[in-house]
Amino acid sequence: MLGGIQIRYPDTISVTLIATIAAIGYLLYVVFLVIQTFNNPKLETPFALGQPQKAQETKTLDFTVIKNWNLFGQPETSAAQYGGANEIPQETQLQFKLLGVFCLPSQKKNSFAIIEADDHVQKKYRLGDEVSGGITLLSIAKEQVILLRNNQRESLSMDRDKTNLLAKT
Repeated sequence: MLGGIQIRYPDTISVTLIATIAAIGYLLYVVFLVIQTFNNPKLETPFALGQPQKAQETKTLDFTVIKNWNLFGQPETSAAQYGGANEIPQETQLQFKLLGVFCLPSQKKNSFAIIEADDHVQKKYRLGDEVSGGITLLSIAKEQVILLRNNQRESLSMDRDKTNLLAKT
């Protein structure tokens, strides 16, 4: 007792209860702000209050560079030039099917062709790989590959009718 005034300290239960209510109230406030932010992305977040808004830069994408990627092979004449001659060799008589090609001119080591051999097994071959019994993949172009068999160059062209491709160029 102090000068006739009685000082009472709050019970620990009531302090804990007040702290819990305050924490729940703050949590509900934060959840409410997060929900509002997700519902309205243009709304300023509470963390950015008082900070000047930065103007967002919009970059225009240049999709014209895609045409230089040669996603479906090199130009047709490059296969013959890679093999060391200017003319395209005669079509092979082997029972192979060229099903697809992927070639980037700047990354020839990453080029590959999907070939179905006479045993009806489809495999992915890279430049220099042996396709079958001494037949080597020499070069890859847009719709054909050059094979080396018995030191003779032979071409294997993609037959779009037999491979059932949907898109024709």
